[in-house]
Amino acid sequence: MGRIQDEFKKLIVLALLLLTTPAFGQAVVGKIKRVGDATHLEFEGRKNWNYEIKKDKSGTVEFTVPAFDELTEVNLRTWAGPYIKSVKIDKTGPDNKYIVNFNLANESVEVFDYLTDDPSRLILDFYKQAVVKKETPKKVAEKELPEKQVYKKMTKSKDSIKPLKYGARYKKLDRSPAGGELLDDSSAEEKFTAAEDQYPKRGVFDAGDPDYSRFRLKNYQIKEEAIIASDQNIYLKFPLLILPFERFKEVFKDKPEYEITEKDSKQNEEARLVVTLYQRERYGAFMKVYNYYIKKYKESPYDEILHNLAAEMHVERYLETKDPIDLSRFQAIYKMLNEKFSNSQLLERNRLLLAYSSLMAKQTTEALQLIELYQRQYPKTKEMDYLKLANAEAYTLLRKPKDALKVLTKLEKNNLDKVRGIEASYRMGDVHAIFSKHKLARKAYAKAMSAHPEFKKIFPNASYNLAESEFWTQEYKKSLNSYIEFLRIFPNHEYGGYAITRIGELLEILGADQRQIMGAFIEGYFRYPQNPGSGVARVRMLSQGLRSMKEKEKNLALKEINEIKDKSPLKRMDEFVSLMISEGLSKRGEYREALSGLISYYQKNPTKADIKAFKGRILRNVASVLKKETEGENFIEALNFYEKYNKTWLKKSDRIDAEFYKSLAYEQAGVFDEASEGYGKLLKKLRKISGTKEEKQRKVYEYLPRRDQVALRLSAVAFEQKKYQKAYRNLASISNGLDQEQEIEKVKISAGVAIATGDNIKAVSYLNKLVNSWEGKPELLAEPYLKLGQLYLGLKRLEDTDRAITYIENLKNNNTVSDDTWADTLELKAKFQIARGQKLAAVQTYVKLLDGFEN
Repeated sequence: MGRIQDEFKKLIVLALLLLTTPAFGQAVVGKIKRVGDATHLEFEGRKNWNYEIKKDKSGTVEFTVPAFDELTEVNLRTWAGPYIKSVKIDKTGPDNKYIVNFNLANESVEVFDYLTDDPSRLILDFYKQAVVKKETPKKVAEKELPEKQVYKKMTKSKDSIKPLKYGARYKKLDRSPAGGELLDDSSAEEKFTAAEDQYPKRGVFDAGDPDYSRFRLKNYQIKEEAIIASDQNIYLKFPLLILPFERFKEVFKDKPEYEITEKDSKQNEEARLVVTLYQRERYGAFMKVYNYYIKKYKESPYDEILHNLAAEMHVERYLETKDPIDLSRFQAIYKMLNEKFSNSQLLERNRLLLAYSSLMAKQTTEALQLIELYQRQYPKTKEMDYLKLANAEAYTLLRKPKDALKVLTKLEKNNLDKVRGIEASYRMGDVHAIFSKHKLARKAYAKAMSAHPEFKKIFPNASYNLAESEFWTQEYKKSLNSYIEFLRIFPNHEYGGYAITRIGELLEILGADQRQIMGAFIEGYFRYPQNPGSGVARVRMLSQGLRSMKEKEKNLALKEINEIKDKSPLKRMDEFVSLMISEGLSKRGEYREALSGLISYYQKNPTKADIKAFKGRILRNVASVLKKETEGENFIEALNFYEKYNKTWLKKSDRIDAEFYKSLAYEQAGVFDEASEGYGKLLKKLRKISGTKEEKQRKVYEYLPRRDQVALRLSAVAFEQKKYQKAYRNLASISNGLDQEQEIEKVKISAGVAIATGDNIKAVSYLNKLVNSWEGKPELLAEPYLKLGQLYLGLKRLEDTDRAITYIENLKNNNTVSDDTWADTLELKAKFQIARGQKLAAVQTYVKLLDGFEN
């Protein structure tokens, strides 16, 4: 016994020493797989390949290649196929290369090597001319096995996997491993009646607002112009909430109980040591001792149990770390077990694990083959419903939605378990949504929820994805209500951050009050700080707030926005941020900076950027600059800016406001012919689109001038050109489309036209109207009173002339009369005095005029 204890200690020491051996990776990566009737091996990681390949008569291929990574090594060592019996790897080849020896199945197997240029790859194909037909595994009758192994029934559940125990009799059980029996005997209705209680009232839930009225809108609150404006906005695609297919984990958890009957032999004791290390979850030591054991004992009666333990250890590690090496290792072990122990009672379970793990790792083609093979071999398995779900999942991953939907439709109608049939109906919408068939997705989700409403609380994918599909089909009001319903049922779901952010965007699209919109974004940001959707909400908040920020605050906000962009996993986040920054800068009036950022991003990402969203904002900022410059009468800068973009973004833009501001700049510069031509074209275009959908859209996207506004400008230019009849016709066409300032200008022009055409009575009428409009604005009244006085004098209405002069004199006493107007007033007064026969007084007035304005 002491000797055995010493050996035990040595094994433990060996395990600990081996655990300290470091692993390392290589730049070269290889993949081996079956392609048709060939075994296909390819390497990548070098531009130029220096390799050597030899084949001898004994059926061995020696292949010298640059060193490759550990995962490739595992795949090669554990490869099982019809043409290669085994693979050995010698890492001590020349120039640090590896020598790989392929032991071929027979002499008829050929190998063909070749290189590809783009991408650079080294490829070996193993094949033979004759097609080898695979034999279907036959059912194995009851028989004796080495050490008489048997599965002993466990007590934890009816029909669960039985323990593998050495030292007893073996009998194959007529059952399916881990199928629908994993569900208890209660009905679906009983299982899910209390489903709502499993979602505690937290997350976005507010006890003071259980109906979520803070997010709801009445129909009368919806604004058409807001919906039109949203057409040029950018909205990120949030990830769909797809039901995970996790049957692999469920099957794996229903584990056999592994036991080795104690026997007085070193081999038996060492095998039990391996089992003990596994049971105590000392996986590192387990693997080292396991590797030591299988190298020491090439064939052992305990091989099946130890290999199963090794596979399960790698499964445990893979589920925890997602390391592809562990995935490859346990898959390789299960393949070997299925081939070597074809009469094992664990065969069905291991085949399921292999099939489901391939699906879990998105090894889709292989998964589909394994699943369909299992269905053929075990047509009466209770696992059939899950296999059909797996089939649908595989077809979806292979981008074959029609095949996936066909499988789900059949499962919905014909199933062993009612719950799986209902699950199939809820998954159909997912298939449509994944392939952006949003209208079909809406119908599928609505049908499932209508037929099985109690399962809405079990399948959150339906409520969430329905809302998202409605969003992308522009059913905005329905989408808003569906997102609210999702939050009501699942207030603490991790997708709540996406849902509440989308609610904020929908409120903005529908024209809600800004406080309601920002309230949704703020709530999403603070309730779900780790959700990527809250980052989108934060960017929108900061963009909106840029308008009123000081320069230092603005810079900090821009820094935060870019930090959110860099951390976000969402696609097109950089594009979204670029647009949001430009929008915020535009609201600050920093149109040139916003324009520069937009053009810079678009030039760097011409194929990536959303041309509609970027072009719309670029042109809006161009128009904003032109508007700003013409309002400040910086007509030279406005014209130069227009010419700068006329051959690029403004070319073929057909934007009315930009052309209007160009014409206005020409008018301000005194280039009346160009201005008149531009205004005339614009007026025709405005009349053409009057009352149409295009006019509604342009009012949202542009600073669209009104027809009366353009007609006013035409009359002003015509007046300056002394084309009084043309000015009169344009004035006559104006109805009620002017603001107060434009209305006053209209009166001034009308008075000027009347005076120029000698219609003094009409001119007096216009000027009186103008004076009444400016009541309370004394700084504006001197000039029209002067013109009234001049007209009254011409009409010989001397009393009215006197009143006009007196009013201007009173304004002069308050310093609200310009020098030019005062000089003209003195001249008018002198003429008025002469008309009344007051010649001496007229002389005094002329002297006063000369004294003040002799120059």
